[in-house]
Amino acid sequence: KYELPSNVRNAQINIFDVSGKVMKVVNINSNKGTIEVNADNLAAGLYTYNLVVNGEIFKTSKMVIKK
Repeated sequence: KYELPSNVRNAQINIFDVSGKVMKVVNINSNKGTIEVNADNLAAGLYTYNLVVNGEIFKTSKMVIKK
């Protein structure tokens, strides 16, 4: 679940592999909701993702995909 301030013009989540290559970009089209990322085309392993709000990185975190 997420909720963004009303002044957000655009937001997206970028998912990177361990080498830093962008593997997936998920555009966020509303200020409130839930995001489900389809990881079928991502291999098992460690990934970094960041939330970009109005063109600036807001938060970065890591996730593990297990298959």
